[in-house]
Amino acid sequence: MHCFRVLLCVLLLAGVSAAEWNVAAYLGGARTGNSDLGLELPGRDTNLTFRNVAWEGRSFEGPLYYGFRFGSFPGRRFGWQTEFIHMKVYAITNRVVRVDGTLRGANAPATVNMNNLVQRFSMSHGANLLLGNFVFRHPLWASDENRLGRVLLSARAGVGGMISHVESEVQGRTFERLAGGGFAWQLAAGGEVQLWRGVYALGEYKYTRAQPQVIVAEGLVDTRLRSHHGVTGLSFHF
Repeated sequence: MHCFRVLLCVLLLAGVSAAEWNVAAYLGGARTGNSDLGLELPGRDTNLTFRNVAWEGRSFEGPLYYGFRFGSFPGRRFGWQTEFIHMKVYAITNRVVRVDGTLRGANAPATVNMNNLVQRFSMSHGANLLLGNFVFRHPLWASDENRLGRVLLSARAGVGGMISHVESEVQGRTFERLAGGGFAWQLAAGGEVQLWRGVYALGEYKYTRAQPQVIVAEGLVDTRLRSHHGVTGLSFHF
């Protein structure tokens, strides 16, 4: 968590003398692609990699997918932001998948029903991303009275980490925990349309990649989450 505090302080200090502040909030959805999932249980002499595990996002089920960000723009085109994204992932475990590694000290079979070993693995209260963004934006139809323009096109790149709430059941043993850890980054592009003065409607596409390593009963799980997001919301410039 120390790295998150440092990141937040740096971004806040960068905006102290800014000509403009920006706050935005949004809802949306994310679709996470298949990925490998590693399971290490040292006490059971088990170290497995489940191949091509499928994920569900359930973005429109409670708790909903959401995000918010704030930052500063010293000029019209470049700025910095801190962003929090609350997404969710649920591993689909009731499938036969390929597997590599060792199971109870012996070579694992070529395929297994994942549910026999991992009954549940999800981050339903958040595969949360905390990111620091560098932003480039381009105003359209700007004027002396309206320096931001009626339309703002923007692109952003961000790096940071994860704060995950994991719910798991491995070989019949359940475990839940909120923990930080895991590198994450994003690339995003979108636009904002002026509604009234500094209030804009926003729409945006995001691609994120995160590498969580989390504790489960008697061991660890690690994976990579590659996700496509679509979001819409409101942005305030002041």
